[in-house]
This record gives sequence, structure tokens and C-alpha cells, in this order.
Amino acid sequence: YNMATLQAMSVSPSSYTDVMAVFQTALEARVIAHGKVSLEVANTLNNMASLHLRMDNAPGAMEVLEESIALKELILGPDHPGLVTSLINQAKLNTFLHSAKWGSKEDKTITLVSGQLQRARLIASKVLGEGHSLTGSIDELVGSIKSE
Repeated sequence: YNMATLQAMSVSPSSYTDVMAVFQTALEARVIAHGKVSLEVANTLNNMASLHLRMDNAPGAMEVLEESIALKELILGPDHPGLVTSLINQAKLNTFLHSAKWGSKEDKTITLVSGQLQRARLIASKVLGEGHSLTGSIDELVGSIKSE
């Protein structure tokens, strides 16, 4: 399953635990089939992060998202466009986690998140160009985080 499939199936919150078990089984199967260092494993971890968020488990989401990003960096390289969405998600999740923990955004959080978004923007602008909508969207996110 991927998150689009889950959304299309309209999985209810009462089924999230069952779906996570399916993801865990899929992860184990992909590790056996493709090895621990594979895009299949990275993508499954990314999907698991999304489900953790839907389950209101932001720390669990961050843990598997970071593992997914690390695998993608190892496989694709640190400047691959396949990292952009994951880096944006990581920045958004860090903003949420730190806001929830401290009640407001501290300078450390803004610096961390801005760095993640700037990295995503650099990759996007190299691959897609300065005028691409994704590059502009990242700029808007950076501005909104700094102004909050």
C-alpha cells in the first residue's frame, strides 16, 4: 500500500493499527527481496511515516522519515530531486514537533527548518529551475516559517 491507496480506500482511524501491521510486513518482505538499502524500503518507510502522522505519532513519523531520507541519500546521492519532497516533509514535521514541544518556534528550530528547506530549494532549482512552481512553494514555506 501507499498513502494514495490508503486515502482512496478511506481507511478509518480505527484501522490504522492494522494498516501499520501491513506496512511492517511489506517492509520486512522488501528488505528480504531487495536488501535493507533499497528505494523500495525507503518508500515503504516514507509511507509508514505518513501513517504515523495520521495516527498522531509525530515522533514515530520523524524516526522513519529520517531513515527513509538517509536511505535515499545513500542510494540516489545527496542532491537528487527524489529527496525534495521528503526534505520538505521533514522540515514541516520538525516545525510541528518543536512547536508542540516548546509552544512556539525557537531560533534553533527556525534555523534547522530553514536549512532543510533551503537544501530542498537548492536541489529543486538545480533540477527544475528557478521559475518552477515547486521552487516558489519552498520559498513561500521559508517565508511563512520565519514570519510565524
